[in-house]
This record gives sequence, C-alpha cells and structure tokens, in this order.
Amino acid sequence: MNLFEFDIKECIFVALNLGILIFALNKLLWKPVNKILTERQTRLSTALADAEEARELSRRLEQGRAEYNEKFEQRMLDDIKDARTRAGHEYDRIVTEAEDKAQMIINAAQMQAQREHDASLLAARSEVVTAAEELAMALLGENLDQDKNTRIVERFLNRGEVGAA
Repeated sequence: MNLFEFDIKECIFVALNLGILIFALNKLLWKPVNKILTERQTRLSTALADAEEARELSRRLEQGRAEYNEKFEQRMLDDIKDARTRAGHEYDRIVTEAEDKAQMIINAAQMQAQREHDASLLAARSEVVTAAEELAMALLGENLDQDKNTRIVERFLNRGEVGAA
C-alpha cells in the first residue's frame, strides 16, 4: 500500500465511520450537552430575573419604609403640635380659672374690708352720738355762763379729734 494511493473503499469506509461517529456524538453527546446548557441558561436567566425582581422588591420596600418613616415622623410632629396646643389651652383654662378664683377672693376681701369699714364708721358714729349725748347732758345739767359753755364745747371738740385720730 502506498501512502499516496487513493482507495475508494477505504474512503467510503472512513466516511461512513465518520458519519456514524458524528451521528453517535450528536445523539449521545451534542444533544444532551446542548440540552444541559439550555437548561442551565434557562435556570440562569430565571435566577437573574428573580434576582432583579428581588432587587426591585427590595428597592420598593426600602422606598416604602422611607415613606413610612417620613409619614410616621410627620405624624409624631403633628401629635406633638396637637399636644402642645391642647396643653396651651389647658394652661389658659387653668390660668383663667385661677384668675377668676383670685378675683373672687379679692372681691370677698374687699367686701369684708368694706363691712369692717362700715362697722368701724358705725362704731365711731355711735361714739359721737354717745359723746353728744354726754355733752348735751353736761350742758343741760349745769347752768353755766357763756364762757363755761364755750369751754365745754371746745373740750368736746378736742375729745372728738382725739377719738377720730
């Protein structure tokens, strides 16, 4: 056999063996490997899609949490503002009530002072009346001359000044 000789039977045999080998490799290796690669590609695509979906969900959750925190903080600020407003109203009510009570106490004290003033005036008038009665009795009881009557009146008036002071 010569290296450069061409034998058609051998070529057909080699071609037939090569065709069978390609067919067997295609059936036994190429299709299963392709199937495995396709399945892996599908799983990888699904995993990437799931990861992207999870990332989007995480972003939305983070955004929702941030919005919730903002709303919660605003609600807290509103509650604090309302509490301060209510406290201010309560403070005003308590102060007004205290002022009313203080005014009532002042009015009662003024009325008591007026009563005591009226009572002391009444007592002073009573003393003046008593003194006038005594003077009248003294004037009527004694038969005095004009000088003596003048002195008695002056003594009475001096006594009235001392009693008024």
